[in-house]
Amino acid sequence: MTTGHAEWLFKVEDEKLREELFQRILAGELHLKDLKYDIYRMKPDLEKNKEEKLLDVVEDAYEKDPAVKSLWRTKVTMHRGRGGNKITINFSGPMELLNLYEILAAPLKKARKSFRDVMGRNAKIP
Repeated sequence: MTTGHAEWLFKVEDEKLREELFQRILAGELHLKDLKYDIYRMKPDLEKNKEEKLLDVVEDAYEKDPAVKSLWRTKVTMHRGRGGNKITINFSGPMELLNLYEILAAPLKKARKSFRDVMGRNAKIP
């Protein structure tokens, strides 16, 4: 466990959840970036800005899609950071890249209504 883990664990108010996360860290199951992500996702929607809510829509769509879930952490990773957001795609050739793009685009196309719900009916989605 690192001091970074400890810093983020102190942000968890629920004692039972904090203990569960702590045990996962000790077991080597929860890296710092994963802990940060999990804690961020616990943040109430009322405290999030529109960009954060839009990213939640993307992540929710990806978490529900079995094709995307099968790619996660093997071919595709997504990171939120202070400097912006990043998707990394590992591929062996142009056809695989095209196939991965189609798999990643499909859930987002289905989530258009959710984007509009966050931004407003006539708003431009970034």
